[in-house]
Amino acid sequence: MKKNRLVDIAAAAGVGLATVERVLNERGSVRPQTAEKVVLAAKRLG
Repeated sequence: MKKNRLVDIAAAAGVGLATVERVLNERGSVRPQTAEKVVLAAKRLG
């Protein structure tokens, strides 16, 4: 996934770029509610 797509996901989820990276690469340290927002935003954006 390109960096600009990560930025789009972050904006849609209302989180930072690092949070998106941690969620999508399953690195942990993210609240379940936040991870869910990121995943839903990623699905919406395709």
